[in-house]
Amino acid sequence: GNDDVALTIDKSTFEGLDSLSDLNLYGRFESVNNFMRLAPGTFESVRSLTSLAVGKFELGVLSARLLGGLDSLQALIQHDSTVPRLAPDAFAHMHPLDYLSRVGSTELGQIERNSLRGLHNLTVLNLSSNAIALIEPGAFAHLTKLASLYIQSNRLRAMPVELLRGLDRLKQVYADFNQPGVSQTDADQIRAQMPKINFSC
Repeated sequence: GNDDVALTIDKSTFEGLDSLSDLNLYGRFESVNNFMRLAPGTFESVRSLTSLAVGKFELGVLSARLLGGLDSLQALIQHDSTVPRLAPDAFAHMHPLDYLSRVGSTELGQIERNSLRGLHNLTVLNLSSNAIALIEPGAFAHLTKLASLYIQSNRLRAMPVELLRGLDRLKQVYADFNQPGVSQTDADQIRAQMPKINFSC
């Protein structure tokens, strides 16, 4: 039989930890036959969090409801979890967020136009090692302070220069190891029209 057990963390897990600023949940509850879930509102009782690491979780669709309470978060790191989709406005309440790393999973196939809306202070975005084949036009338009974009090891074949227009602080884009790979035409246009960006593919 199937002995896999789903363990759920919810709001009660962190009650009384109002002043907690750093939380690392990466692999903390891992065992051979267990996988972890987060209940919506889990972080409502730890609104002082500025740094959160999550790993080995079955997160499902990443939404504002799931991430509620993280209004003060500055860094979010996610590894080895199941995230098939980033819902529109998932991060819209997380204005202080500066560093967003490894969001998504091997099931994440696209970045929707409004998935990253509200992240006006984000400087580092790491979308590597997903299954992203499509980035909708305007998906990065709100990221006006973005300096580094990591999008390696996905399934991109196109990255129109229009995706990066308006990102005046962008210094480096790493798009290596995509299958089948970003077209040479797109790469040449980015390098020609945005010479301040170190574009690697």
